[in-house]
Amino acid sequence: MHVNFAPAKHKMISQDFYGFFPSVALVEKLSPEQQILAGAVVLFSRLGLRSVTMDDIARELGISKKTLYKYYKNKAEIVEKGADLVIDHIREFCGSICPRVENPIDELFILDEGMRNFNKMQHQGIQFQLRKYYPETFFKIKEAQRKNFIEVTTQNLEKGIRLGWYRDDFDVQIIANLYYSRVLMIMDEQYFPVNEFDWEKLTREAMLYHIRGIASKKGLEYLETKYASTTK
Repeated sequence: MHVNFAPAKHKMISQDFYGFFPSVALVEKLSPEQQILAGAVVLFSRLGLRSVTMDDIARELGISKKTLYKYYKNKAEIVEKGADLVIDHIREFCGSICPRVENPIDELFILDEGMRNFNKMQHQGIQFQLRKYYPETFFKIKEAQRKNFIEVTTQNLEKGIRLGWYRDDFDVQIIANLYYSRVLMIMDEQYFPVNEFDWEKLTREAMLYHIRGIASKKGLEYLETKYASTTK
């Protein structure tokens, strides 16, 4: 059984689904239960946790309520297990970066974009509702996100040092945590209101600031050459 994203009515859900879970390998592994979870996660991200009902989930995913209740007894169970699917997605994304990109600076640009895209899906309204109504689930996702992103950032730093693209005179653990904190901060409108800052320029400047602080002479030369159009 596959969740039926009908072409017309459910077009937006389908697009958001593959935007939220871009890993083809992960999508192909989804069981019927997980397909429903993935669709529900997307629906929550669009409409909010509190307002979405079991009827909404069944209707928007194009399945019967009987099918939905066959797998899940209530919305709370969907939220809880949906969190596990999101965590699997985080692990899948983080684990897929390092093996396929040789240059650590190129790798860092991919990692940075992935972190920001993931955080975009968790807009502040959703996070507020999740923390208020499902606090254990909220902190479970946050801890998994922090742990996995810092782990892959640490791997990137160690790889860059080993290959000579980064300096070898900084504390990897401190820089990895600072980098992750920076990603969270630029997503926070308290510090960077959307009506005051250009998003593309903000993220570009933050990224270049980070790389220039850790790159060796070799790394800086590569950055200025390959990313010349973004460093000006």
